[in-house]
Amino acid sequence: MDELIALLVRQLNIREDQAQGGAALLFQAAQQRLGPEFSRVTQAFPWVPDLIRHAPETGVTGAGGLAGFAALVTGFSKLQMSPGIIMPFVQVIGQFAESQGGKDVVEFVTTAFKR
Repeated sequence: MDELIALLVRQLNIREDQAQGGAALLFQAAQQRLGPEFSRVTQAFPWVPDLIRHAPETGVTGAGGLAGFAALVTGFSKLQMSPGIIMPFVQVIGQFAESQGGKDVVEFVTTAFKR
């Protein structure tokens, strides 16, 4: 987890708490969208459930569509980041996943974020 957070801080020029919270929000969104399939992510990255605990409370319910997007926007706003940084987060997390878990994991993770 520390390696991903450091990579986000370095590549996106953000604070550590922003990197941790933003990554947590994205993995939380993936978990909500994928349901039981999310176990593929946690098998590759066992620390993800611990990271998700750092997601800021958004007060938005729903897993997909507009509710999911609203939760991300609200969460990123609470972390003092604009919605425009969401896709760069996804890209950096994808790069990290590819370097750590192989191409199949990165495709699965990035597909989950884009659903």
